[in-house]
Amino acid sequence: MDFLTSDEAERYCRDNLEQNIDEEDIKKIIEIVSFYKLEILEIKAYRKAADFYYSIKKYYDAAHYCQKILDYYIRIGNEDKLAFLYNQIGVYKYLNMNYKEALVYFDKANVYAIMFCDSDIEIKSLFNMALIYRKMQWFDKAIEYAEMCIEKTSYKSCPEKYIMFYSIKINCYGDMRKYDKAIEICRILIDEIKDHNDIVTAYLYNNIGNLYFLKGDLDESLNYFFRSEEIRKMKEPQKYGRTMIDKSIVYISKGFFIEAEEALLAGIELASTHNDYEYVLKGHEYLIIVYKALKCDARIEAIYSKNIEFLKEKKPEDLKKIYLQMSQYYISQGKLDKADEYIKLSLEGN
Repeated sequence: MDFLTSDEAERYCRDNLEQNIDEEDIKKIIEIVSFYKLEILEIKAYRKAADFYYSIKKYYDAAHYCQKILDYYIRIGNEDKLAFLYNQIGVYKYLNMNYKEALVYFDKANVYAIMFCDSDIEIKSLFNMALIYRKMQWFDKAIEYAEMCIEKTSYKSCPEKYIMFYSIKINCYGDMRKYDKAIEICRILIDEIKDHNDIVTAYLYNNIGNLYFLKGDLDESLNYFFRSEEIRKMKEPQKYGRTMIDKSIVYISKGFFIEAEEALLAGIELASTHNDYEYVLKGHEYLIIVYKALKCDARIEAIYSKNIEFLKEKKPEDLKKIYLQMSQYYISQGKLDKADEYIKLSLEGN
């Protein structure tokens, strides 16, 4: 080490932990605080490391350093910090798709949250478990945990969370193809909200539109998408494009490809204006279906090219999926040289 005294090392680490530092700097600080046994700064360094690795989506490393913080608080007997830390590690495990491990951490978070009357972490851990059970397709368990969350809040006290908890139930019934039950829950919520021009009502109308589509009742589906549009156009323009894009799949199913194209182009423009990149990609996906039906090959290739440029900038980790889609498209067109080109691109970095 380059420091003469422990005080110099402490001053260096303390000052740098207040700055925006990179991975190499973080590792250096952790090495220094460990060597000089600067325990308090060591915990701060671990926290900095966990936050840094989370920001670059290295969730395994984020969990590793958060576990070190957890172990420290267990060792010193400071149990009131454990609920937060167990929940945080559970989040990292969940994001890394280690669902069974994440459940263990969320369950422990819930136990300590109840022990120390931390209602925020108690509800968060229950909600996180509901999310995982849905991911694992244990729908009855997901609904059970969502109901626990619902019981601990109300629409009046916390409308956003209340609707989010109910959304788990609605989505689970949808996943189970119990569309009538999911629609019934949406309608009960609309009655509870009372304001039929509220943005939450628009969200629920959009949900009902999707559910009727899945049920196969296309006319009723369009009816609810139109209701959602009326509210979102006036009160929630940042979500208006979403409803237009969702509505387009009904037009596609009806064979109304020109109407679908119009809705999609307008919806994609709105989604792009509001940086809603998830729906920009979804809109492009639906446009490809439309242009395949209309045999507009040049437009299909143009959309794939747009997706590639978009993903290079925003989500490079999803490029492989687009390359594979393009290779399949070119195979269907008999353009095997082009298909081979994109297969090779999909394999780069593997």
